[in-house]
Amino acid sequence: MSAFGGLGETIGGRCARSYTSYVLEARHLLVGIRKLVYVALPQDWIEIDPTAAVEWRPAYSGWKAWSREAMTQFENRWPLGTAARTC
Repeated sequence: MSAFGGLGETIGGRCARSYTSYVLEARHLLVGIRKLVYVALPQDWIEIDPTAAVEWRPAYSGWKAWSREAMTQFENRWPLGTAARTC
């Protein structure tokens, strides 16, 4: 039996996957579950924290550099003085 007594199989499959299509939605789901666990642990409703080992931050390798072709295309589309080129 899971930490939530089968609740994860009931709502965790289809419903939870629909909330995790984007990183921010996955983060919000994790925060919500952790708030429930924060209340459930002291009340002895559950014995372990199933979210303890979950890391929400996805792998990040930094910004990708633009290729020369992409830079030329951007500069041709947005001339000097336009909003896109003022930063």
